[in-house]
Amino acid sequence: MPSTDQEAFLKSTEHIGCFDSVTFGDGPVGGKTVLDVGFGNVNPTLHCPGTILGAAVMENYGRVFGGNDKSDFSIYSHVYTESVSAVQYSFYQEEIELAKRSVSTSLGTPRKPSIHALTS
Repeated sequence: MPSTDQEAFLKSTEHIGCFDSVTFGDGPVGGKTVLDVGFGNVNPTLHCPGTILGAAVMENYGRVFGGNDKSDFSIYSHVYTESVSAVQYSFYQEEIELAKRSVSTSLGTPRKPSIHALTS
């Protein structure tokens, strides 16, 4: 079922400055299909590999690393390393291949997902 307030929502994000870091200052782009929205979502690409590969760090953060307070833990600073980034990038490359295959077999006009701008 299509969203009835997508334009109003996208307009409201102009007041959230942090969105500029993911839209490169051009503002958000609405998706036309569920696949379009799904392939434009960076969360699975970043958080799934990071969570799986960083599970031991998360578990041991308060125990092994000098009794650190668990409230100080951040996946971005304590898990995302060069090795995890390599897996995230591989995950992203696979997502691009899936998107190419799905566009060639679905109706509609393909558009470049916003995340693709990060590697072009």
